[in-house]
Amino acid sequence: MILDASLSMLIVGAAAFLLGGSVKGAFGFGLPLVAVPLLASVTAPATAVSLMFVPVLVANIWQALQGGYYRAALRRFWPFILALSVAMIISVQFVATVDPKTVSWLLGFIVASFSIYQLIPLEFTVLRRSEIWLTPLIGLVAGIIGGISGLFGLPLVVYLVTLRLPKDEFVATMSICNLIGSLPLFGMLAWHGFLDAEIAVASGIGAVLAWLGVLAGTWSRNRIPQKTFRKVLLCLLVLAGLNLFRRGLF
Repeated sequence: MILDASLSMLIVGAAAFLLGGSVKGAFGFGLPLVAVPLLASVTAPATAVSLMFVPVLVANIWQALQGGYYRAALRRFWPFILALSVAMIISVQFVATVDPKTVSWLLGFIVASFSIYQLIPLEFTVLRRSEIWLTPLIGLVAGIIGGISGLFGLPLVVYLVTLRLPKDEFVATMSICNLIGSLPLFGMLAWHGFLDAEIAVASGIGAVLAWLGVLAGTWSRNRIPQKTFRKVLLCLLVLAGLNLFRRGLF
């Protein structure tokens, strides 16, 4: 039972929410990416993902509304959101037939390779006119990956890095897309019985801890210069990609 957890489980859980929230506050993503592996070390993977329900909703709603960027984000990235939602709803039906390790190492290789490339002087940038066809295409790719693995946010991060959005706009865009994109995922978890009353209570407690982490991360982001923000973000993506690659191979 989640609410009858041992002291060690509670400590790991609290650390997972606080650390994940801090990364989310600073960079606009990373709450499930950081927290789920830690939670999965003390509970079942499906339970770990389900515990993200309230923290993800609270953190993304708050960050999406900050600065009023959500209107511009919806106007610019609605093709991504639409393509993501449709692709995720379809692809999640085939989750049982796809090897998650293959998805993990392939996605990890792509993310790490791209991020390392972006760290060198010769950098790739998407032209604004290319967004007409590239934005929905990235949405489809993210939806397919998200339906199979739940990691739909990483392709979006990689794409937004190439668009060179200002850091606050980047965070708001990530949050509004993550908020809408997570609804099909949590809907499927609820449909299959992983989101019950006990999980909801534990998730709510986790949201308080994650919120404290988000506030700390936001405080640090407000003091990070744009160039430093981008470099740290890319380094974080390299680590995330390498970790996914490792999980897919071992």
